[in-house]
This record gives sequence, C-alpha cells and structure tokens, in this order.
Amino acid sequence: MESRVSYRMIPNSALYYQGEEASWTEFLERLSAKHLSQKDLIGMLGGRFMPFHQGHFQTLEALTRHYSHVHVGIVNPDPWNTLLKGDRFTLDKNFLTYAERVEMVTAALEALSCHATIAPYYPIREYNERVFWNFTPGNPEVTVEHLAVRDDFDRWKKERWVEERKTFVEVPLICRESQPYGATEIRRMMLEGSEEWRQWLPSFTADVIDQYHIVERLRDLSTKREL
Repeated sequence: MESRVSYRMIPNSALYYQGEEASWTEFLERLSAKHLSQKDLIGMLGGRFMPFHQGHFQTLEALTRHYSHVHVGIVNPDPWNTLLKGDRFTLDKNFLTYAERVEMVTAALEALSCHATIAPYYPIREYNERVFWNFTPGNPEVTVEHLAVRDDFDRWKKERWVEERKTFVEVPLICRESQPYGATEIRRMMLEGSEEWRQWLPSFTADVIDQYHIVERLRDLSTKREL
C-alpha cells in the first residue's frame, strides 16, 4: 500500500465558479438552488501523467476523500499521432502510451481502494468543447476540475479557465525543497542514468516503467529529437 499524504485538502483550496473565486459554502448553496448537492459533484483530475508521480497520487487521494465520483482524464491520449503545439508536447516529453498511463492510474486507484472512471482528455483548445465533454461522465455543470499551478503554462491555463467561467479548484502545493519539481525533473533523472527517479514515483509507476522498458524508449526519443 502506498503511503498516504493528505496535505492537499480540497475543501480548503481556492475554488472558482463561473469566473470568480467562491467559498465552498457559496458554491454548494448555488447548487442547492438547482436541487443539486455535494454528492452530485464529479471530481476531475486531468493530466498527461508523463509519468504518474507522487504529486498526482496525492491529488487523486484528496479527490477520493472529497467526491463520491472521481474521473481521471488522460491528456494527449495519442501522442504518436496527435502532436499538439508547443515544446511540452514533443514525443520525448510524451513518451508513454495511453494504455501505459491507464495502468498507472488504475494501480493508484487500487492502492486507494477507490473506483473512478478513466477516459481520454481531449483539450478544448485543440478539438472543441463538444468533443471534450463526450469523454466525461455526467453533467458538466457539476464537474469540478483540479489544477496545480506550478509554471507559466499552468498560470496561462488558470487565466483561461477563469475567462471561460469554468468550475475548478486550484490545488495547493507544498514546499518540497528536497524533491523534484515534477515530471520534468523525473524525466531528466531518467535521461541522465540516475536511479534516483524511482523514489519520487509510486512503486506501481516504476513497475510499469520497468515492465515496458520505458526509460530506454525515452532516451531513444530524446536522441532522435536532437538529431
């Protein structure tokens, strides 16, 4: 069983509803006026999961504690055929297949003794809102997405979500001076040949990476990009 870290307490996080920051009490009161309650909410975690790391696991755990239904959307599900624009979407940064990431998320849910739906996450900016919602469960009005703001891309995404009047939670982060910044640092360790990357991933993620020889794939893709 993976150790549980509960610092990402969803009820204490910054909630945005219809373009404005609101308290959970205000949000639930607005839902109540529409004959909806917290049990109707769907907590959604979207990410590339390249790879699925401890930060993802902790956020997923927080969602399982707060929502009766959790949905995990896997961003850029077909990186080999759908090359999105921007440096973060090159193949060496999207080296895991959709199926491999599903394995990682499924193992995380098993470790948390939680059931959730898992589906491709097609970003609205590349497809359109109709296609995006075709892959999510339930009513979009009660789907609460979760965003950890770490860099300029995340800040841009937050601003866009506010403009689009989406309902989302800004997941709080903690200061982790001794830990990698995220998946970028983990991939760097893999490329440099350091085994230190293993300690920043849940054991089930490392198992998938070993099973499919994924570090070798990452190095191959990185080499081809440099040529």
